[in-house]
Amino acid sequence: MTSRLALALALVLGVVVGGCKAKPAEGEADSSAAAERVVVAAPLHSQDLGLDTPGAEPRERLRYAGSAPARSISLATFTERGREGMGEQPFVDVRLGWAGTPRAGAGLAMTWSVDDLRGELVGEFGREPRLAGGPAQKFGATLESMFEDVAGRAEGGARGRLRVIQNQGLQTTPSVPVQLDLFVVPLPAEAIGVGASWSATASYPLEIPSWRKREPSDELSFAALVSDYEPHSEGVEVTQVERYTLVARDGPELRIAYELETEASGGEGFNPSSAEGELIVRLDDPLARAGTIEHHTRISLPAVEGVEATAHHSRQRFVLRTLDGS
Repeated sequence: MTSRLALALALVLGVVVGGCKAKPAEGEADSSAAAERVVVAAPLHSQDLGLDTPGAEPRERLRYAGSAPARSISLATFTERGREGMGEQPFVDVRLGWAGTPRAGAGLAMTWSVDDLRGELVGEFGREPRLAGGPAQKFGATLESMFEDVAGRAEGGARGRLRVIQNQGLQTTPSVPVQLDLFVVPLPAEAIGVGASWSATASYPLEIPSWRKREPSDELSFAALVSDYEPHSEGVEVTQVERYTLVARDGPELRIAYELETEASGGEGFNPSSAEGELIVRLDDPLARAGTIEHHTRISLPAVEGVEATAHHSRQRFVLRTLDGS
C-alpha cells in the first residue's frame, strides 16, 4: 500500500501525470519503447516498512505467489450527511474486473477495468437514484460517462508493494487507482505470526492553499480594493503512518486490522486525519478480498475578518467486496 489517505472529502489524492511514462518498477528497465499513457497513478512516496512486533509462534516469512485469480469487485464509498449520519446506500459504487496476468521474471502483475457504476446519483441495484431529477440526474449521467472505458494495471514484488495506475479513459472522482491502493496489503520482510504488527511510514511535502491579510501598500490595485486578503500557499511536511496487525490466519487467508494517522509539521492549514478498518487478504493476491476502512478528517477553518474560526469532523467509509470469482 503506497501512501494514500490525504484523501480528504473528495476521496482522492490521485496524482495526475497525464501523458507521462509510468515510473519503472524496481529492477525494471526504463525503456522508451515501453512508454505508456498514464492518466492517474496512486501516489508513490518514499516509504519505510518496518516490523513493530513479530507475533506468536509459529512464524513464517509471508509472500504473495501465483497469479491473482480473476474476480469482480465492488468499490463503494459512503459519505456522511451531517446530522443524518452515514448514508445507507453508497454515494458511488464502482464495479470492476481484476485479474492476474503473466509477467516475465519475479513479481506480480494485474489488470483491471471498470464494468459498471452504481450509487445514489446513478441508481443502486436497479432502483431509481435517490437524488433523481433535475441537476442531480444530469450530474449522475455525467458521472457515468466519466467511468466509461476506464482501465489500468498494477505491478509489484512478492511483498505486495504494488504500483496501481490507470492508463485508459478519463480521470475520475473518485480515483480508481487510489481506491484500489487503499486495500493493498504490503508484507514485512521478517517472519511473522498471529499478533504481529508492522508499519509503513511515508513523508512528503505538500502545499496548502490559504488566504492571508494583505500588507499595507501605497500602490493601488483592483484586488486590494476588492478584498483585504490575498491568496497564499504554505508548505508543510506530511508524515503518514499506516499500521497493520495480523489478527488471525487460516492457511493462505489473513485477517488484518488497519490503522492510519496523518499529521504535518512546518506550517498551518493542514487537516490531520485518521482511519481504521479490517481487511481480508489471501496470499495469491495483495488486493484484499474484502475490507472496510473508515476515514476521519478534522477540518479547521481559521478566523478571517468578521468570521470566527470553525472546526468540524468529516467521515467517509470505503468498502471493498468480491462479487464473484475464485
